[in-house]
Amino acid sequence: MENINLKCALYRLITDLIKADNIIAVDELDFLDRFCQEYGITEGDKLRGYQITMADAFNYLGGLPAAEKEG
Repeated sequence: MENINLKCALYRLITDLIKADNIIAVDELDFLDRFCQEYGITEGDKLRGYQITMADAFNYLGGLPAAEKEG
């Protein structure tokens, strides 16, 4: 679970949710683009997001201090 950060973990979870129903709608992709812009998710974050598992992302987020989860 190395090289995981908040941005790549969130990116992984959001992309998995978008793909969950096997229907990827344009508004979902628009949301993903806006989310990445708003939170400064880089191409590197996206690449790391693709390289980790959903379980890794959940475990990382679950281990964050409460202040970082809210922030």
